[in-house]
Amino acid sequence: MLNKLLHGIKIYKNVFSTEQKTRLFCDALDHLGSISDAHPGLQTRNNLHHLIHFPSIKYFTYNECWMNYTDVNFPDSEAWHTHHTKRVGVYYFSDCPGTIFEGKFGKFQLKGVANSIITFPGNLRHTAPLNKSGARYTIAFNILKE
Repeated sequence: MLNKLLHGIKIYKNVFSTEQKTRLFCDALDHLGSISDAHPGLQTRNNLHHLIHFPSIKYFTYNECWMNYTDVNFPDSEAWHTHHTKRVGVYYFSDCPGTIFEGKFGKFQLKGVANSIITFPGNLRHTAPLNKSGARYTIAFNILKE
């Protein structure tokens, strides 16, 4: 809880209806692929919202979004990074290990909760954890206004 407050992390729950979530997942899967060695796991291009029907999100506007996929031991290393935007979002399709952050007092992890979005500052270093529990599907957003 303290880390969320210290680092400006917000959580939005029950973002999409079951139908919206299912359609989004199925439509986005067709666009997953290997982007580059610098992009671990599988990802779509960052214009996913222009390629498929994307349900509206009432919490923020965004200019880029992409789906991410990791699985047990895929990839086999973390990819710490930041974003060029003021705020970033991550949507979790299902319960999962979530996201690891490198904060003011060290590393901390927030679990991903199904059908929720977390938002946080783009300059907060983060990574998907090494996956030990099964498939992890997310959609990341570069946020314009929250």
